[in-house]
Amino acid sequence: MQHHPVLGEELARFAHDLQGVGPTIRAHHERFDGRGYPDGLSGGNIPWLARLLAVAVAYAESDLDPQHAAEMISRGSGSEFDPEAVRAFLRSLPKTVVPGKQREVLLSDLEPGMVLAQGIYTETGILLIPDGQKLTATYIDKLLNHNRINPISQSLLVYC
Repeated sequence: MQHHPVLGEELARFAHDLQGVGPTIRAHHERFDGRGYPDGLSGGNIPWLARLLAVAVAYAESDLDPQHAAEMISRGSGSEFDPEAVRAFLRSLPKTVVPGKQREVLLSDLEPGMVLAQGIYTETGILLIPDGQKLTATYIDKLLNHNRINPISQSLLVYC
């Protein structure tokens, strides 16, 4: 089991386009405290992408529900995982629980006819489009234009 990171690195060397990911593959089971494998690297000696990958792999392989898996990751911060990698990962998780009749969409996935389940606001709290609004191509264009200048960071919820 502890040889698979080394074997993965070697396999990546066979594909010219993947050679750069070899060190990340090799180091993704290293621990921030130096008790990992295969090389016993610690802290900043572990490639940054491998530190991020270690957190993502632990989360994905967890048998826990998402909230408890995130808590497990947090508890490993500073020992098993790089604290900055943990913070970056936790920031990437959805911040809202979506009720059954709603779904979260990306700005690029908005389509005419969708109905907003939650209003869309600027960073300063100004309402751009209210909840319950049926989207048109014009509304979507305005949102995309606004996002180019002032990125919209909130979750976008629509009714299914």
